[in-house]
Amino acid sequence: MKSKKSPKLPSSDEQLTQKQLLQECPICDASYEGEHVAVLEEEEGTQLLHVTCGGCHQAIFALVVKSRGSISSIGMVTDLNLSDAERLRAAEPITEDTLLSFSRMLRQESSQFIQHILQ
Repeated sequence: MKSKKSPKLPSSDEQLTQKQLLQECPICDASYEGEHVAVLEEEEGTQLLHVTCGGCHQAIFALVVKSRGSISSIGMVTDLNLSDAERLRAAEPITEDTLLSFSRMLRQESSQFIQHILQ
């Protein structure tokens, strides 16, 4: 198993940045390049990032959190490119009523729905 490099932890007065924890692609171990990292959302001490590997072109979402002098992150592989991620972040959430209506429609008109999809 390849050993991972320890991330450089910033001093408490340094600003949280994507390069502090996200150093290598979890898929191909290529080093991340700064131009492939986009901040989707930022609040005090927290960043939601979209990162695309320059090597294998796989993307991840990463949530980076700074709290009391420590930094942690959690990532999730995604098939969304940056423009899709930005578009979906800006979209209205799907409501419970919309899901229930869709479910009813599938039960009542499933054959029509399948024919529509296959066209």
